[in-house]
Amino acid sequence: MHHLKKPFLEKLSQRQKEGNYRNLIQPENLIDFYSNDYLGFSRDTELQNTISLEIAQQAGLSNLQIHGATGSRLISGNSAYAQDLEFKIAQFHEAEAALLFNSGYSANLGLLSAIGIKEVTFLYDELCHASLLDGMRLGYAKRYKYKHQDLCDLERLLKLQTGTVFIITESVFSMDGDTSPLIEIVNLCKKYEAQIIVDEAHSLGIFGNHGKGLVDELNLTSEIFACIFTYGKALGSHGAAITGSNDLINYLINFSRPFIYTTALSIAQLASIKCGYEKLMSYDYPKILKPRNTIFAERLTHLAFTYTPSKSCIHSLIIGNKIIAKKIAQKLTQSGIHAKAILAPTVATNTERIRLCYHLFNTAQETEELLLTLQQIS
Repeated sequence: MHHLKKPFLEKLSQRQKEGNYRNLIQPENLIDFYSNDYLGFSRDTELQNTISLEIAQQAGLSNLQIHGATGSRLISGNSAYAQDLEFKIAQFHEAEAALLFNSGYSANLGLLSAIGIKEVTFLYDELCHASLLDGMRLGYAKRYKYKHQDLCDLERLLKLQTGTVFIITESVFSMDGDTSPLIEIVNLCKKYEAQIIVDEAHSLGIFGNHGKGLVDELNLTSEIFACIFTYGKALGSHGAAITGSNDLINYLINFSRPFIYTTALSIAQLASIKCGYEKLMSYDYPKILKPRNTIFAERLTHLAFTYTPSKSCIHSLIIGNKIIAKKIAQKLTQSGIHAKAILAPTVATNTERIRLCYHLFNTAQETEELLLTLQQIS
């Protein structure tokens, strides 16, 4: 076995010295204020039973390979089941078509690298997720970032562009939890003949009618070029889908390398997504979640931490110091609470934070324990 050479070891050593070294820790059975399982679908036993029954039914109805797709969608990994699910996803999100991907990361890579041809310019929010940045880097398009949520800076850049322009943003930003000013951005798109792509990863299940997302809540579905919905968060599953026009989906089938050259999702994984959507459609979860989350956000404002109230389930207490942030996270763990310290380079230096996620399953007692512990720490 060959070992890492000096340049790589030096990079690891430097990260350790800076206090930003990452390592894998097995989760303990503590109170969850850190996962993206906003609606508790991943722990829902009724949903788990429904998924098991769906898988068993599919195994009995067909000769499909239930636990492995056996190849890419363009070879042996396609099925009527997958295409029917894509049709239902498109219907739910009121889009012409949808295309499944193995994760939100690969969906963003697949979309932006495929449409990022030389004639294109990307204008993106400076706090866009790493997968969006990597997708843009893999293509040939020009790319310029605008200051976070700064419409004036975005318009300044729009005035300078010619040709095909895409604005890239997230409906809910994963570290700050703030929502994008989508109405205003859409108005700028109309003014400068640009198009907008919205990552709805942290919005699905939280906003909109039956959790369709923030784009739906703002009645902007018809104004959006493409949306990315990921299923490892509120849906409690895995995978992702891109929604858009029929032409876009056909283009991605032909030019999206992360779609073309990867083994497809298995029938078992597709069943999990299908049943998750059916559960989402069965009840208007945002109506229950919203008032509870609003109260949670309001109570965080009374703590001695820098906090900007969030309408999403993501709430960040800005500490501004990595050592202190890690110590706070350790004290929370010792008190039986899971909440992560987020450090540079994931967030900018001096914006290190404690990232809290509020869930539908968090009880009043759990919330009181969290707030009391944070109050004592501060």
